[in-house]
Amino acid sequence: MLRKMRKWKMNRKQVKNEGEYTPWIHLKDVHDKTRVYEYKLEGCMVVGRDPHLCDVAIVEEPTVSGRQCRLYTEENEVYLMDLDGTNPTYHNNVKVVEDVTLRSGDVISFGEMDFYVEIK
Repeated sequence: MLRKMRKWKMNRKQVKNEGEYTPWIHLKDVHDKTRVYEYKLEGCMVVGRDPHLCDVAIVEEPTVSGRQCRLYTEENEVYLMDLDGTNPTYHNNVKVVEDVTLRSGDVISFGEMDFYVEIK
């Protein structure tokens, strides 16, 4: 399911409403099985290289943009949004131009990084 890109900004410290969907997101490096990023997705989180601007900082990889992409929940679904960085974000080998729904088993890629997505 494709969604139009949002023009508004989400607050990373967004207040969680009671009963709001808060899944755990596991990003597992396709090429290095020891590298796994696990986070509870409360509202939204930003993935990128800059540790001051991102919730998930991948500082060791220079091909990742400072603010690469955003993961967020809406209506019990998890979505992926590209943040128009230097390097595009891909979802299952397709460039992300509009927000896309994420499912367990999907692959998201940016720079030279590829991650399996697991949603719990």
